[in-house]
Amino acid sequence: MKTGFLIPLISLLVVGLPAQMPLLHPGNMSGVVCAQSPDKTVGLALESVFSPVRAPENKTMGLTQRSFLDLVETSRSELEIALVVDGTESMRDSLDSIKRTLGSMIDDLQLYKGPHVRLQIVVYRDNGAAQGEIEFPLKAAGRKFTADRKSLQAAVDQISADAGAPYFPELIDLGIQSAITDLEWSDDEDTTKWLLVFGDAPPYLPDFTEPETGARRRVATDQLIGQANAKGIKVNCVLCTSREEDRHAYEAVLDQLRDFMGSLSSETGGLMLDLSYPDLREAIETAGKQPRVPLHEVSVITRADIDSVRDELSRAQSLMAQDRRLKIAILPHMPLEKMSFHADLPAVQLSTDLRQRLRRIPGVEIASSGLVRRQLESLVSRGVTGEALLQALAAALKLDYVIWGSVENDGQLVRIDSAIYDGIGGEAIVQNTVRSNGPAFGESSNEIVRGLINKAIRTPNDARLTSALAVLRTTPSVNGELITRVSNRPEVESSLLTGYELLEQALSELAGSEASQAGLAEAEAALANAVGPNGDPQNGTGHMLLASCYLNQSAALAKQGNAEAANERMQRFRAALNQAFQFRSRVPSETDRVEIEADFNLFIKKDIAAAVKNYQLMAKQSATATGPNNTNEKPPAIQSHAALRAHWMLAGIYGGDWNVPEQWKNAEKEREQILQILATWPDSSEAAFFRTNLRWNDASGRTEFTYLPDRSVGSDG
Repeated sequence: MKTGFLIPLISLLVVGLPAQMPLLHPGNMSGVVCAQSPDKTVGLALESVFSPVRAPENKTMGLTQRSFLDLVETSRSELEIALVVDGTESMRDSLDSIKRTLGSMIDDLQLYKGPHVRLQIVVYRDNGAAQGEIEFPLKAAGRKFTADRKSLQAAVDQISADAGAPYFPELIDLGIQSAITDLEWSDDEDTTKWLLVFGDAPPYLPDFTEPETGARRRVATDQLIGQANAKGIKVNCVLCTSREEDRHAYEAVLDQLRDFMGSLSSETGGLMLDLSYPDLREAIETAGKQPRVPLHEVSVITRADIDSVRDELSRAQSLMAQDRRLKIAILPHMPLEKMSFHADLPAVQLSTDLRQRLRRIPGVEIASSGLVRRQLESLVSRGVTGEALLQALAAALKLDYVIWGSVENDGQLVRIDSAIYDGIGGEAIVQNTVRSNGPAFGESSNEIVRGLINKAIRTPNDARLTSALAVLRTTPSVNGELITRVSNRPEVESSLLTGYELLEQALSELAGSEASQAGLAEAEAALANAVGPNGDPQNGTGHMLLASCYLNQSAALAKQGNAEAANERMQRFRAALNQAFQFRSRVPSETDRVEIEADFNLFIKKDIAAAVKNYQLMAKQSATATGPNNTNEKPPAIQSHAALRAHWMLAGIYGGDWNVPEQWKNAEKEREQILQILATWPDSSEAAFFRTNLRWNDASGRTEFTYLPDRSVGSDG
């Protein structure tokens, strides 16, 4: 079949040829065999679409916004799948891909279904094919389905491509009917039944028939749909591509094939994966090239489990309880209509500085810069303007308050006006003005923070804000951290704040995306400048942030399968972390110092016990309405973002990440840390990671997948 195509001139001269004659197969006339161009996309699809760890985003699965994972998760306990495969010459490369990746597909399905996945195989060709129009390579008695991996692989391996003749269309309709009617499907109500059809050519048109060759349409589309529905079979189709020499013929009938497969899948409750679209092929290829990583099991998490953690926090009067925490966004101090998030702008650096300071207040959650930027851009694109933006932003991000203001520089003095706005009403609750003859951060930030907080505590018209900030009276260590600077040198401080802003924006993007990688590279440059020879080489905060850049770059490279580059970034991470540890006494935040020690113990010293103790100290939620618990051990000031990262790292340790020794793996403790993150920081990227990989189903209120990937970064990490 299909080594190219031509519409021969003689077809216009010979009397009696059908008006809609199919495209001819030139190989039957010339005997020319064209070179094959590899097509591995089909195999990459099988390597990824049934794996929550590697599957592309749902939007790549078609307009219905459903994915093959959705089909698996809504299936019954038993699963029967008939692979229906085009066995003609143009599918040779796709056949080779299927042979190589069948085992991986079954592995992924068995993570959901255990041993309860059974398969059968049907191969279709063209009328008069030398190897037969229909072939059943799996020699199972009564054409039963089987879970025996060796038999299945042997059956697939023996499929060989055959030439088709004389036209481009194939007997895909007969192949589908044979799978529906000739295989021994289960009648058990606990069994879900699928067809998984692979092909690059449509069936013959309904009104085409050629008695001389026997080429004709065998089964109507409506008949196939009725037969599949009668047996409760979902027809899933993978629309494959053809070789370059078949491109013109393929493109000429592509709409026919798309309509045929689309009707079958949509009318039977299945899905169509259309690999003819370049963007979908790119998404599949990117997903499929990710290395297969080890997985470990995590028991099902339900909404009741999450609510239980939240109830416990409320009973303990923890400031981390949902009804006591404050969620705040800090905007760059500039006009809303000119809002920018460029990290080198003084107004943006001011908001960055305020963000990193206010995050130290127990029970205060600060929305990430990247999240705020994307939401503001979305609102502006929808025509929301003026101060209505504040209320719209607060509603979209579920904010309690917004901090925003302006910076005016007359050449001699800098005037900074700041205010805390109510998220519901959009009214300014507290206002403060600072005048300075220096840059718009540093000492100015100290005065802004002190002024806003002191006025908020004394403001009687917002009891919730007053109560939340009043805890600072009982935690003097936090007060000290709120007025500490990342550097006393303005040029170093500017580079650090630029790097901090770029890093935060990069980490709010999809891991490994172009935007994320570009942001990390820019952050690396700014931070390297801050701690370089012309900066402050002994600034522990700068080295800590730089280490974070390298760690995230290493993780992204490892996910892409670039082990060599991932290891190189991992080595840079270790070097930067060593520097941060060496100069940790110069880090102003006590919590940051504990975090540096924790990472050093985990990644450098390999003292897991010490690392766990450090992270537990960071995660200890001791700040309550009555102040810290009465313990002999003085905890650091509890910061929401630091406690979040502590739970994240502890979950990784108990899950066996970062090559920790086997004795530290503890599924129950890992689950406890995950629950803390899902219950306390539901909007965080960490919570999104667990929801995505464990396939959280909001409708059922539970996780549908019970495995997490190993989060180790770099082979030596």
